[in-house]
Amino acid sequence: MRRLLMMAVALGAAACSGKSGSKGGPTTTLVSASGTSTMGIVTDGASHVAYLLNAGPSYGTTGELHVADAMGKDTKIATGISVGAYAFSGDGKGLIFAQANPSGDDANLQWVDMSNPAAAPTMLFANGLQTQPINPGSTAPTFTVGLTGEGFFSPSGRFFVCGVLSPNVAVSPDLHVIDVDTGTDVFMRGNGGFDYLELVLPNDVMVFQDAVGGNSGVSGGAGLQTLFWVDLTSGTPTATTIDTRTGAYTPTGDNKTIVYQNADQRELFTWDAVARPAAGTKVASSALTFAVGQSGPIAYIGTDQSFHVVGLDGTAVVDV
Repeated sequence: MRRLLMMAVALGAAACSGKSGSKGGPTTTLVSASGTSTMGIVTDGASHVAYLLNAGPSYGTTGELHVADAMGKDTKIATGISVGAYAFSGDGKGLIFAQANPSGDDANLQWVDMSNPAAAPTMLFANGLQTQPINPGSTAPTFTVGLTGEGFFSPSGRFFVCGVLSPNVAVSPDLHVIDVDTGTDVFMRGNGGFDYLELVLPNDVMVFQDAVGGNSGVSGGAGLQTLFWVDLTSGTPTATTIDTRTGAYTPTGDNKTIVYQNADQRELFTWDAVARPAAGTKVASSALTFAVGQSGPIAYIGTDQSFHVVGLDGTAVVDV
């Protein structure tokens, strides 16, 4: 919240550039439309602000979504929008927002081109996003789950990774990645792909798991949990396999290496997230759990309850 308020102050300062108060200092300029209340301020730094107008004080309230620029030009985007259900891309080129559908059963996701916010929003998904009841234990009325409940943004703020239910599917949403700069669905994994683990590195490389071959219904075989990587900025993002039968995985603190576990053999592997080789490198065996430092080393508990520390190249550091 402190960061948003600070950015809102920066926006106000930009809006009053060239003006001064009675004592020669800066003044503020009203950039919002007139209404009973404003809330839910979100900015992209100092160029645009998004907020709700005429939203009530009660839990689950909705209002009109507006955006304004630093010169005070205000545009009404949509109605019936919840606090937290909208966000700018990292550089402010686009805005996405979720809106509950009239049925109340789910929500849609739309995109706004911030170079022309007065144009009609682009519908990304007409259905499939989550809603929740205003009163716990009831089924109606509902309101839209905030974007942090639908997915997460990449560290750059350019990509939004989210789960979207396919038609006639009640659980296990598909994995989608939205380029919020352009409003493009650049990558997806069907058959409940969002149920598995995903992380996005600062260079917009996404590392994720998915069960391959396990989506054939009750008559099909068990899925093979596989670890993949994909460069979301490549123009045509394509998943590449790192390893199969993988369990827990985590990046080093500097995000240069992924450490992961073979779920069957309890082996530990490292994978260079910068060079991105075809396969990981085995660094330890018989590991139950592990933890990783800033740039290594790796500490792990062995299956015999022993304690070990190894470097990212597998060099033994401590054995207890």
